[in-house]
Amino acid sequence: LVPRTEVPDGMGGTTTSDGDPQPVAIRVFQADEVPEAIADRYALGVVTITMDLATVTSGDAIRVSPTEAYEVVSDGAIGAWTTAQQVYAVRTVWPPQGA
Repeated sequence: LVPRTEVPDGMGGTTTSDGDPQPVAIRVFQADEVPEAIADRYALGVVTITMDLATVTSGDAIRVSPTEAYEVVSDGAIGAWTTAQQVYAVRTVWPPQGA
């Protein structure tokens, strides 16, 4: 997991950059019943990722390998009795052609 962080830009605002990578256990599977707002924006390729309890927000990257990575497109929700969380994501890195 590569979380996005906001860093002061020295002019009263912030810039967003990649934070330090964190290892998390994940499971990727085809998404069922994708919320309409996400389905409209990302017509194809939405997956559900079940993961450890890590702070996750939309825009964070999950890198599985050099040829498999995802961008989180929903915020993670951690409840009081939660043991894992699910987020929606889209794949951003694919194997090279012919691999």
